Amino acid sequence: MAGLESDQMWTWRSAGVTERNMRTPIALLGAATILVLGLVSYRIFGRRPMLLLCLLMALSPWHLWMSQVGRFYMQLFLLYNLGLLLYFQATQGGRLSLAVASMLAIVLAFFTTPIALMILGVFGLDVAISWLRRRPTGMRASFWVVGAVALAVCATGVLLTFANRAEGSAFIGSPQSIPVMTMGMVYMIGVPVVVTAVLGFWCLSASDERLAILLALAAVVPLITFVGFSVLGFDSHVRYTFVGLFAWLALAAVGLEVVITSVQDRWGHLAASLPVLALLSTLAIADYVYMTSGAGYRGLWNQAMAYVETHRGPGELVGGDLVARWMIQYYLEEPDALLLPGRDADGNATDLVRGPAWLVYRVDQPSTGDRSHELPLTGQLEAYFNNQIAGPYQAINVYYY
Repeated sequence: MAGLESDQMWTWRSAGVTERNMRTPIALLGAATILVLGLVSYRIFGRRPMLLLCLLMALSPWHLWMSQVGRFYMQLFLLYNLGLLLYFQATQGGRLSLAVASMLAIVLAFFTTPIALMILGVFGLDVAISWLRRRPTGMRASFWVVGAVALAVCATGVLLTFANRAEGSAFIGSPQSIPVMTMGMVYMIGVPVVVTAVLGFWCLSASDERLAILLALAAVVPLITFVGFSVLGFDSHVRYTFVGLFAWLALAAVGLEVVITSVQDRWGHLAASLPVLALLSTLAIADYVYMTSGAGYRGLWNQAMAYVETHRGPGELVGGDLVARWMIQYYLEEPDALLLPGRDADGNATDLVRGPAWLVYRVDQPSTGDRSHELPLTGQLEAYFNNQIAGPYQAINVYYY
C-alpha cells in the first residue's frame, strides 16, 4: 500500500485495496477493544459496571462507526485507553509492572499517531489535583523514571519523523470551528449517554473521588486539546477526540449501575432493567440512523457504480462531481473519469462531455421536485439509489447524457 497514490485510485482495487480487506481487520480490532478494555476495567469497576460498559461500547454509534474506518482511530482508542486504565491501577496498587505496561501502551499509541501524547495532560492534571487536594498520588520514584524513559522514546520518534519536514508541516490542515467540535462530540457520544455520565461522575465522586476526576479529565482533555489547536489555526477535528469516548461510556456505566441499584431495591429486577433498556435502545436507533444515512455513502455508491458498469456502452464517458469521480475511479478502475464543473471545479461542462456519457451526482438536500436544472450538465435520469428510511432524500443519481 505504501506505493499507492491518492490521485491514482483506479489502481487500488487491483492492488488488493477492497472494502472487505480494509475494514475487516479494523472491525475485528473494534471487537477486541471491547473485550480487552472490558477485562482490564473489571478490577476497577466491578462485574456489572464492566458488563454495562461493554454493552455501551458495542452499541455506541461512534465506536461502531470507527470500527469500520480503515484508519488509525481504533488502534489509538485501544492503546490510549489501555494506558489510562493501567496507569490508574499502577498508581492505586503501587505496581511497577503495571506502570511499565501503561507506558508501553502509551508509546505504541504515540507511534500510531502523535496526538496520543495528550494523555500526558490527563496524567499531569491527575497528579496536580492530587497534590492540591493533599492526597496520595500513587506515583513512586520508579514510576517517574519509567515515564521519563517513555517520554524520551516519544521525543526521539518526533525528531526522527519530522526532522526532514518543513517547519509546522505536521499540523497543516483545516481547523474545525469550536462550536462544531464541541456539539459534534456531544452528538457522537449521544446526549443520553452524556447525561448518564454526569450522573455517574457525581455518584462516583462520593465513593472514589480520584477515579471520578481521572475519568472526567480523560473525557474532556481531548476536546480541550483540539479546541486549543483550532484557536491556533492548526488541524483540528472532532474525530481526533474519539479517544475520550471510553471515559464518557465508563462514567455512564457507573451512572447506570447507580440507577439499577436504586430502582432494584424499591421495585425489583424488572423495573431496574428498564432504564438500561431505554438507554441501549437510543443507541441502537442512533446506530441505524447513522449507518443508513449520510449523503448516500456506503452501499449506495456500490449499487450506483454496479448499475453504470452494467449499462455503460463501449467508449462511453463517465464522470460526476468530485466524490463521484473518486468513486468511479475506484469502483470502475477508470483513470479518465471526468470531473464536471461546479463547487469542486471550474469550466464548461459541454466542453468536457463531447459524446455519450454517464453522469453521477450526489443528492444530499431535501427536494420537492426535480433539481437537475441546478446541475452543470445532466441528461435522462436513468436510476437513483437512495436511503430507504433515515434521510430518504439522500441519494446517488445516475444520468445518461
